[in-house]
Amino acid sequence: MISESENMASEIKFGNKDAAAFMRSRKFTSPFIKNNKIAAAVKKCLVQAISEGKGVRDWRKTVDAVYDSIGVARLKPAQAESIFRTEFSLAMGAVHFLKMQDVRDQFPYWEISAVFDDHKELEGKIFDASDVEFHPPLSEECNCVAILISRREAEKRGIRSKSIISPEIRSATTDNDFIACKVRMYQEWIKRKL
Repeated sequence: MISESENMASEIKFGNKDAAAFMRSRKFTSPFIKNNKIAAAVKKCLVQAISEGKGVRDWRKTVDAVYDSIGVARLKPAQAESIFRTEFSLAMGAVHFLKMQDVRDQFPYWEISAVFDDHKELEGKIFDASDVEFHPPLSEECNCVAILISRREAEKRGIRSKSIISPEIRSATTDNDFIACKVRMYQEWIKRKL
């Protein structure tokens, strides 16, 4: 059976150099990895996997070899899956958000699709193209997708502004620490890219 991370990576068969650049540009940390040398090696493996369009299985083989060469216990399968999935989502989200900024005159809004996610309260909510806070991912296990809305589509649908997110929905759907970290990473990376 193929995991969701395998499916995500298969969508970019040939890799994504921009997503790899995002991963390379940021500090990598994980609650599962306490050793800085191992964290640096895992980050290098992530950059390579994202750059080459490798899935979690191929990435895991490379990471296991790193752990074996150092002589420490490997990551557990769930830990490896969590690391790959989170980092892949953050990197692809950063690239998508950056590309949205390039076309925001033609696509001033985006809609969140959260059908298969814990963030169902946000399903169908509309955001401005520059809204980074709610741009996926919203947590480590987020499956949400941002769907661009063209100016023409917005007019047809009567969209004139973004959705109002109530404090109740905000507190129920967001991991504030994750969001704050993601927003900071995206903004820093976008400044460097622009």
